[in-house]
Amino acid sequence: MNRIMQHSYVDSFRTGACDFSYRSQLPGLETSVEALRQWYSGLDSDLEAAVAALSDDDLATCQIDRGGWSVSPQMQLHVYNEALLIFYGKVSVYLKAMGRERPKQWRDWIA
Repeated sequence: MNRIMQHSYVDSFRTGACDFSYRSQLPGLETSVEALRQWYSGLDSDLEAAVAALSDDDLATCQIDRGGWSVSPQMQLHVYNEALLIFYGKVSVYLKAMGRERPKQWRDWIA
């Protein structure tokens, strides 16, 4: 999943809207694997914090605007999970085509 999409999903739990217009201005993301690794690690932490910050009332009543339709936070998390599975499935196909080995956990989870 590209970093714009992942940021948009994470941010949607804080803002109540899924906005895909975000563009990172951080230097090095296009040229450094380590910068990308740190970026995604930060997004993982941000997602955990955003979901943990949702109250029981938020979970029961809030809706996340997806640009013409809305979903509950639980459904947004499910949609995000499905988007990740699609992304990892695509990457798995590319890695297989390139003859690259995937970690065992990846092979067990994605195939």
